Amino acid sequence: MRLPRPSVAVTSLAIALAQQLCTIAIAAPALSTCFSPSLLPRRAQSLSAASSTLTLERRVRSFIDQKPKMRKRNFITSFIRNRFTKSSKGSRKRQFGAAGAKAMFTGIVEEMGKVEELQMDLMIPGVTLTVGADTVLEGAYEGCSISVNGVCLTVTKFDRKQFTVGVAPETLRLTNLGDLEPGSSVNLERAASIDGRNSGHMVQGHVDNVGTIVETWPDNESLFVKVQAPPELLRYIVPKGFIAVDGTSLTVCDVNSAEGWFTFMLVAYTQQHIIIPSKSAGDKVNLEVDVISKYVERSMQGMTDRIEQLEQTVRDLTDKLK
Repeated sequence: MRLPRPSVAVTSLAIALAQQLCTIAIAAPALSTCFSPSLLPRRAQSLSAASSTLTLERRVRSFIDQKPKMRKRNFITSFIRNRFTKSSKGSRKRQFGAAGAKAMFTGIVEEMGKVEELQMDLMIPGVTLTVGADTVLEGAYEGCSISVNGVCLTVTKFDRKQFTVGVAPETLRLTNLGDLEPGSSVNLERAASIDGRNSGHMVQGHVDNVGTIVETWPDNESLFVKVQAPPELLRYIVPKGFIAVDGTSLTVCDVNSAEGWFTFMLVAYTQQHIIIPSKSAGDKVNLEVDVISKYVERSMQGMTDRIEQLEQTVRDLTDKLK
C-alpha cells in the first residue's frame, strides 16, 4: 500500500519534533551528537534555548524545501530510528565514538575506576573484566568503547555502578591488564565524540607494548617518571612528542635511545587524577606511541628503500673502479 505524499501537517510535526530534540540536546554535552551531518549541513552551536530552536527550525524548513521530492515521512522515521533507537535493555545507542576500529580517545583520563572482578572465560580464551565506575557510564550502551588503562575495550554489559568488558589473549600479552586484580585502580576514558575538544592527542586505544618504570623523582610540585621502553618503540618516541602511558596523553621530556629509556613529567593536577603516581619502580605501564609517526615512517619507506638501493649501487661501482 503506497502512502500519500505528506502534507503540511507532517512538516509541522518534523519541526515540532526538532524543537523537542533541541531542548533535550541543549542540556546534553553536545547538540551535534543528535544530528547526522548528512541531514544537517552544519552542527548547531551552543546557543541559548530560544536561538538554538529557531536555528534548528530554519534548518529543518530549509532541508524540506531543498529536497521536495524526499518523503517527509521517511525523513522523520529514519531520523528517529538512526539517532534514538534503544537497545533491548533501554540504553541509548550513540552514532559517534562507536565501538571497535572507529573509536578514538584523547588521552585525557575522565576518572579512575576500581576493578571489581576478573574471571576466566571458559567459552572463549580470555578474561572478563568488571570495573566499577561513575562518569564513563554516562551515555554508555552495549557495544560502546571505553579505554581501560589505554586499552580500547568493548562494553558487553553495564549498570549504574559498573561495566563489563572482554579481554582477548592478545590484549593480555601486550598490555598490563593481566596484572590487574580486584581492587586495582585503572584509568578510564570514554570514546571521544566527533565534535568534541581534544585536549590531549589522537589515542587509538591500541597499545603497542608495555614499558617498565625505572625511577620517579619530584621536582617541586611536579613528578618526573623514567620508563624503560622496548627498542622497537623508541624510534617513535621523540622529545616534546606525544605518548600515551596507561591511556594518559603525555609529553615526552628526554629520550635516551642507547640506554632505552624516556622520561615524562606530571603536574600536580594530573597526579591527582591518574594512576601512574601510585606506581613504583618495576611496575609496568601500557605504551601507545603517536600513530602519526607510524604513518610518516610508512610513507617514507618507499623513498628510503630507493635510497638504500642507490647507495648500494654506488658502493658496487666504487668497488669495480678499484
